[in-house]
Amino acid sequence: MVDKSTPRPKRPLTFISEGASDIQTQKAKEEHEQNKYEHERQRRRRKTLQDQLRANAINKQKVFKKQVREKEKFNRLSKSELQFFKDADRDRQQTQKKEDNYLQSGLAEFERKKKMLERRNNKILNSTDDASAPIEGTSQHPRSLTQSLGIVKKKPKRKIHVSLKSLDDHTQ
Repeated sequence: MVDKSTPRPKRPLTFISEGASDIQTQKAKEEHEQNKYEHERQRRRRKTLQDQLRANAINKQKVFKKQVREKEKFNRLSKSELQFFKDADRDRQQTQKKEDNYLQSGLAEFERKKKMLERRNNKILNSTDDASAPIEGTSQHPRSLTQSLGIVKKKPKRKIHVSLKSLDDHTQ
């Protein structure tokens, strides 16, 4: 079997014997034979259609994969970037939980104080006993109860009545 990968050397031309007078024809025959030999060698080295199609498909696949990698390179995050975003999200969730807990505890405290104040006010209003008797946990006067809880009541404003006379009434 002949190795196709190594090129064969050109076949040397045969010499013309001394007695032959037609050198031109002999030379043409030799060139024709040489061309025939070269053509046969190229035909043997030539890939089949199946091989050509397979090689073409492989090349196209390589180009496509390279383009996909280039395109995804812009969207892909490195491990450090991904970790940063995960940490930021975790911190945001922890902050949100703290805020929710704070609001829930504040709301519960508000509701507790409100109920306590309502109970005390109801006791004051429903009390048929001596009005000057102190209520549990408060001072002698019910007004001090609201002050101890930090509630400040506004004093009613005085109403001032002002009447304006029109200019027409003044000139007459």
